[in-house]
Amino acid sequence: MKVKGLGILGAVLLVAALVVSLCGVVLAASIQTWYLNDTTSTPGRVMDRAAPSAASPSEASDYVPIDKDSSVIWIANEAAQVDVYFCAARWETDIYFKKAPGPEDEMTVYIGSWNSTTGFTSAGNKGFSGDGTNIHYEPTILSASGFTVKTGDYLAFKLEKKTGGKIKVDTGGTNQSTISGPECDPGYPTPELSTIMLTGAGLAALGGFFWLRRRKGAATQA
Repeated sequence: MKVKGLGILGAVLLVAALVVSLCGVVLAASIQTWYLNDTTSTPGRVMDRAAPSAASPSEASDYVPIDKDSSVIWIANEAAQVDVYFCAARWETDIYFKKAPGPEDEMTVYIGSWNSTTGFTSAGNKGFSGDGTNIHYEPTILSASGFTVKTGDYLAFKLEKKTGGKIKVDTGGTNQSTISGPECDPGYPTPELSTIMLTGAGLAALGGFFWLRRRKGAATQA
């Protein structure tokens, strides 16, 4: 009976660990803010949870240009270490431009994932246009059905320029462009400590179960 109970305990712990790793730890969830910067990456640029050191807004390296009929993809500075599920939620953006875009400047922002084979996969988007006066815009992206960033892939943000002329997204100085995740953020990209503990305990319990079962079988045959 004790042997059977040990096997059941191991299975329960492993299932719990799987649920935690896929869905995130609700109690530990918190909003993460990603800073868009001009560091180059394979698909485009990098975004980081750590704010870069403030540089002079007048420096040319503090912005990312985007031409008409083109786009730039920012990926997280780390790949997902497990399958990370983001619930259906709103993603808030703070997008600053070096110069106020006009009504002719139509743009779309996207949230999603990126990998080296399939490229960018959108999980939600929001279109907006300039007004010729403001350099700051806050389009909210709705991820209606939630999405998963697979192990080894990257959380990604995309800004697409559809019409008008070239725009310059501010990525430094006092006007730092950012994107903020939902409150149900599972803790991308690293699995929670509780996941690791549950997995380890589950494997240990199952290992003990199979060892005791084999030992009991050997004793019976003898």
